[in-house]
Amino acid sequence: MVRNLRDPQEDLNKRRSKALFILSTNGIIADKDAFEDWDEVIEELPRPDKVLKKKAGFEVKLLNETALAEEHIMLMREDKDFIQSASGVTDELLGRQTNAVSGAAIQARQNQGSVVTAEIFDNLRHAIQLQGEIQLSLIEQFYDMAKTIRITEAKGPVEFLGINQPRITSDGQVVIENDITETQADFVVDTQDFRESVRVAMFESLMNLCSQLPPDISLNLLDMVVDLVDIPGKNELVKRIRKLNGQTDPEQVNDPEAVAEQEAREQAEAEQAEIERQALINELREQEAKVRKLLADAQLVLEKAETERLNREVTVIKTRMERERMDEEQKANMHERNFNTFTTLNDARSAKDKHRSMEGE
Repeated sequence: MVRNLRDPQEDLNKRRSKALFILSTNGIIADKDAFEDWDEVIEELPRPDKVLKKKAGFEVKLLNETALAEEHIMLMREDKDFIQSASGVTDELLGRQTNAVSGAAIQARQNQGSVVTAEIFDNLRHAIQLQGEIQLSLIEQFYDMAKTIRITEAKGPVEFLGINQPRITSDGQVVIENDITETQADFVVDTQDFRESVRVAMFESLMNLCSQLPPDISLNLLDMVVDLVDIPGKNELVKRIRKLNGQTDPEQVNDPEAVAEQEAREQAEAEQAEIERQALINELREQEAKVRKLLADAQLVLEKAETERLNREVTVIKTRMERERMDEEQKANMHERNFNTFTTLNDARSAKDKHRSMEGE
């Protein structure tokens, strides 16, 4: 690819030099005897603050080929566009604003630009792979000294591994633990894109994902999201978030102090959970007692209402029975009065009839 860019780059440099030369120089058309000292004129002419003294009666004309410089600049721009097109380094890869608006369109153009440059980075990765394989092969052949290697990762605790460590067995023999010369390993080179645009895209994707998750899950993922942001004090911010969430730093998994702190935190959380559970049980018991009291009060009210209803019914029945008794007594009295009246009338009629019969005799 560089070979294809060499000629347009040389042409671009030439056009730039020509345009700069044209803009920095001036020509002159004058009569032969227009100046007394032509050397002074030639020395003064390129200066931007030039002062030329000509003789009276002679014609002098200054020439400035700025239009020709514009033509060279136009050709230089064409060389620049050709270099960018041939190299595959698009405006999207450079972070410049283009007519692509959506993130998907920008990502697609970035991927298209990466197709041209992918071979170069593949060759670089292949060279690192070959160099690593050769170095690893030499280590496996000739490295026989005892050594402790510090193993680190991007995330996680630091580990130490001893290689070629001599050890005496129970029968007095010396054996070598983790003997490098007796092992065979593979050297693998992986790739990871550290471009800012990719990190920003990952951050936006995680933010969109967290916005769709429940709040408790989003809160537990917040430290991983903030870890993708390139801001000052990011590590301290991530530590505080993990501390608030009760999370452990992956780099301090085997740290005794961190383990003790985590155990103390878990114990405190368990105690707090037990306190909350007991409080909830007590509250439920209080609510149950209140419900029972309300049920008992309601039962008393119902029983009282039922008693009052029965009393009212008894009173009504008694009143009705008393009224019926009084009606019966009134009827009996009236019947007795009628009977007495009738008896009296009969007695009077009998006496009258008897008296009439006696008078007839």
